[in-house]
Amino acid sequence: MTRSDFIIYSLPVEFIQAAMHDERHIWEEFKRGEKYALSYIYSQYVNQLFSYGKKFTSDDELVKDTIQDLYFDIIRTRESLGSTHNIYFYLLKSFRRKLFRSVETSKK
Repeated sequence: MTRSDFIIYSLPVEFIQAAMHDERHIWEEFKRGEKYALSYIYSQYVNQLFSYGKKFTSDDELVKDTIQDLYFDIIRTRESLGSTHNIYFYLLKSFRRKLFRSVETSKK
């Protein structure tokens, strides 16, 4: 999967309204394979993850690749992911772990 494989789908108005109130619902929809839930999660958090990653490395491409790997992994394993009431913190924790591994690997 490449960055271009992430297609942003049009989000239904009802979904956006629900999203503002309940991230658990969005996460469960994503785990069930709803593409608009993935689009919401990606569009909502990708820039925040990038900014967070830049605090640890100046390598833009490494940060972008790590974000891509993160999304690839959560898509691939979505059915077995745990529940969360805060998607951002779930992604942030996973992203940080992946980024630190990537930074260490790039130093070798």
